[in-house]
Amino acid sequence: MVWRSLRGIYDDAVRGLAKAFFVYFLDQYQIVISDSEQTAAGRRFWELRITWALETPDYHVYVSDGSQEERPLTRIHTMSDFFDVWSDFCYGHDSDCHSHRLLVISTENLS
Repeated sequence: MVWRSLRGIYDDAVRGLAKAFFVYFLDQYQIVISDSEQTAAGRRFWELRITWALETPDYHVYVSDGSQEERPLTRIHTMSDFFDVWSDFCYGHDSDCHSHRLLVISTENLS
């Protein structure tokens, strides 16, 4: 895939492409939810999307905790909340809980 290439010749072509896809999906479907894959690249991708959404009016950011039966949805209001509490809560090495904690960005207020 060109948009994930490390080759410098593609830098200008792919700059901002992930964000453009994200905006498109939010415009079309009003919600984007992370998957259960736990990779360093995935974490970085979602940290960038979360900080962007928190800085952008009309987007709402949540954590869905699927490690609990009711799967509570908790709103994240600030970047400091995200990085101080929720980032490590969602990403880690315990597949029994971390893979069930998902990040949500929505154009709708879900809480």
